[in-house]
Amino acid sequence: IKSRFNEMFSNFPATKAFEYCISDNTKYGHKFDSKFYAEDGEIAIVDQGNELICGYIDRQDNKEPWSEECIVFGDHTEYFKYIDFPIYLGADGTKLLSSSSKYDCRFVYYYLLINYRKVGGYARHFKYLKEMLFPEPPFSKQKEFVSFVEKVDKLKFNI
Repeated sequence: IKSRFNEMFSNFPATKAFEYCISDNTKYGHKFDSKFYAEDGEIAIVDQGNELICGYIDRQDNKEPWSEECIVFGDHTEYFKYIDFPIYLGADGTKLLSSSSKYDCRFVYYYLLINYRKVGGYARHFKYLKEMLFPEPPFSKQKEFVSFVEKVDKLKFNI
């Protein structure tokens, strides 16, 4: 997948700053401590662990779930998760990121999976993520790459 990415985007140098491509919306996501997680419920809870969903909770009257397409980043774990359903966030260390209007969120997600270099260790890693630079290919090229990756994923799991 990385070689296909390099082939498709070699004419688009990574020169755009993190803030141009991604918004940190963590302050808008409602967080819940693990003591509130249940095995089922109305809204999924996504934390920084390796599982996509760590639990569920019923909708909280005064706390709307995040309902826009996003990427969740584990500040300590350095895991990325693409989310396209309503969520609440797990406790501390979970970053809620959205792509700017110039980027397809799934493209940004795959770009991060391919290009982010894990630092490792138990620390806050968001500062390293914010140092990344991004290319700015046309939206159609981004969609084309997303389609390619999703076809590869589909083949991988249908074998």
